[in-house]
Amino acid sequence: MSGQTVSYDHSDQRGVITRVDVNPSYRLRRFRTVLVLAALNHRPSYRWATTDIGTSATARAFWSAQHLPENMRLGNRVYCSHMKRVQGIA
Repeated sequence: MSGQTVSYDHSDQRGVITRVDVNPSYRLRRFRTVLVLAALNHRPSYRWATTDIGTSATARAFWSAQHLPENMRLGNRVYCSHMKRVQGIA
């Protein structure tokens, strides 16, 4: 099994999910959903976004099946100044 990459900024209360990757043999067991929910539930008051979610039917189906917060922005990461500095994209 693989995992996920999530960036948090506590001062601006933002979270960005940059990767949710699970070995193909585990995908039908909903582990990716568990990983996304764990991140969202860990910081429920944060404003969330993802990096590019891709154009594959599999990626689109996965994200459309998630119960995401209304203010979550798919495929449109929103890094605050702190995250940009850490990511080296300031």
